[in-house]
Amino acid sequence: RTAHSRFKLPLELTEESLCRITKNTQLGKLLADTNFVILDEAPMNDHRCFEALDRSLRDIIDIPSSLFGEKSVLLGGDFPQTLPVKKGASKMEIISSCIFESALCPSFKVFTLKHNMRLTRPDISLEERSLVNSFASWLLDVGDEKIGEPADEDPENTSWVHDPPVYCLPPDEQDIINSKVLDMVAGESTIYMSQDEATPTGNDGVETEMLYPIEHLNTFKLPGFPPHQLELKFGAPVMLLRNVNIVSGLFLLFRLPIKMELSTIAQLNPNSTKKTLKAKIYRKWVAKSPPEMTPYAYYCIFLDQEGNAIQANMALKDTDYFDVKLQMGMAYRISNFSCEATSRYQQTLENETSLRFGRYMNFDAISTTTFPHDYFHFTSYNQLESKLPRHDSTGKIQYPALTDYIGCLRSTGTISDFGNPNIRQGVRRKIEIENLKFKARYEYTPPLTIYKNPHKDVQQDNTRNMFPLKTIMDQNPQSYKGIRFTAEATITGINMNKDWCYISCHKCGKAAVVHREDYSCLDHGPQPGPFFSCEQSHGTRMYRAGRKKKIPPEILATQEKHAIIQFQFNTLGNLTDLSLDAVYDVQKQEHNTASNIQEINKGTPSSASAATNEPTDEEDNVQKDKEKYTAGEGVTQQLSHSTVIDAAKNNKESDKQQGTSAKRTLFDQQSTESKKHKKDWKLRNHLCKHK
Repeated sequence: RTAHSRFKLPLELTEESLCRITKNTQLGKLLADTNFVILDEAPMNDHRCFEALDRSLRDIIDIPSSLFGEKSVLLGGDFPQTLPVKKGASKMEIISSCIFESALCPSFKVFTLKHNMRLTRPDISLEERSLVNSFASWLLDVGDEKIGEPADEDPENTSWVHDPPVYCLPPDEQDIINSKVLDMVAGESTIYMSQDEATPTGNDGVETEMLYPIEHLNTFKLPGFPPHQLELKFGAPVMLLRNVNIVSGLFLLFRLPIKMELSTIAQLNPNSTKKTLKAKIYRKWVAKSPPEMTPYAYYCIFLDQEGNAIQANMALKDTDYFDVKLQMGMAYRISNFSCEATSRYQQTLENETSLRFGRYMNFDAISTTTFPHDYFHFTSYNQLESKLPRHDSTGKIQYPALTDYIGCLRSTGTISDFGNPNIRQGVRRKIEIENLKFKARYEYTPPLTIYKNPHKDVQQDNTRNMFPLKTIMDQNPQSYKGIRFTAEATITGINMNKDWCYISCHKCGKAAVVHREDYSCLDHGPQPGPFFSCEQSHGTRMYRAGRKKKIPPEILATQEKHAIIQFQFNTLGNLTDLSLDAVYDVQKQEHNTASNIQEINKGTPSSASAATNEPTDEEDNVQKDKEKYTAGEGVTQQLSHSTVIDAAKNNKESDKQQGTSAKRTLFDQQSTESKKHKKDWKLRNHLCKHK
């Protein structure tokens, strides 16, 4: 800070001037707590500056009789250099304003610096040390008036000094040295171009433009002015040639490195400030509000080198300015922008942070070689339902971000009206898109071998129709209606916005009607209530399900666990998702399967019974409901694009070929028990209908 800025010194000084500082202000308290004051380049200041500071400190500290309020003051400077600078002053006025003419001068003790600290640097060579020493000696001789040349018009005036070439470089060599220093700094350089123009005087504007074209002005190299093409890098040192912002410390001859923090899109948040971003413009458009399609803003999407995307928001009035400033496919170093929270209305990206651009931003064009060419936010077919607008806990509609989807356009409908015509009516068009991914899979994916009938052994049935999850997802869901699959996977999360169970009829699959705690189907009568079983250390326990919105903690505990899951394709709605039937622990299932295979190899029947405690009343009621109302699961259904193997028939032919029952496969079932099983189900279904 300069002395006038820090101590609030008046520009017009008198013998009775004071600093504009009062006791109870923040600056007054700061000076009261200060113990040491350093004033550099003191010989260049008027002695009345120090006298005004002395009077002000005595008043603030309340010690009128002590010099500078008993504060220690250090004045630094070289007296053989420049004297105080006063506009339009004579030689006598300049000398009389020097600090030696002040009454405070005898109170200071003079210390002379005798050692050149630049010579003590260990990293300079002997030649550089000799050059620095000779320059310091020459500079002292100039100050002591030991070196001087007589002027041509006044031979007795020896104040002219001839600068040796080694101490003063010509402009061309200065540019070469600056280029070499800039090459030593790592990083990518940016070239800043000057904007030169000749200011006309009076009415000679046309003549001025003809005599001084811009191309000619760009060739000027004036002392104290930067070149037309100024090349800079982050970390390169620069020196200010004039006062830019004295309050912030940016004043004449101030040295500072170019520092600017580069950020990525992932590091930004709505509260980020003073950031610099390297990004490539990917899309730009004028946002419009339906149904009138009224423009209200100008938007852009930027990509960084990591492949992340962020939206930039601009005012509608600045559309023409930014449309020319930001070119599609170009990359920029962007600074002086602000961040804000992403608006949910017509949200284009999942990023919670957006950029806010104004006209006072900086855009520096950079290379696009390290940036991605495209950006898409693809959604799979099974995830489209999660992209629908939903109501939050307060009843407000939450609109999801726009998504990208690859498909085959099958048909387009006509434009139709929707919404309330008295309030806000819009138009829409129905478009049917076929999933290209599934279409290609269906044409080239071979059908799976399916075992539909359940096994007698529980452990064998738990591995029925077991395939890798990717293989199952490559199949056409419409061809496997009602088929239970088994796969080994990890449940990464549970959708808390949907019901955890669907209470339906066991025959037709329609939703059951709920009356208090009873469930019934309009076509097939009473139905069992929802229940689920959970295997515990002491056995398997049955639980009645509560509300559909409240997911049981036993089901929530399956998240982030690697397990064996059993599920079916749910093809009743518009979108195909999975209906989960059971979840088994992988280690327990592998142990049970290994034990089962050992018993089969020994020729002994497998044991599927589990040690359980006595069932509670609730478990007993659930089991009775299940036995009373569960429909027949052994009915064979003809499937397209798949091979259904009748387990009973297959095992019967296998028995004839092998000639012994000890070599039956894991899918063995007795034909007589299967027929009896079907008769029992027919009888139960008949009783249910009759009841």
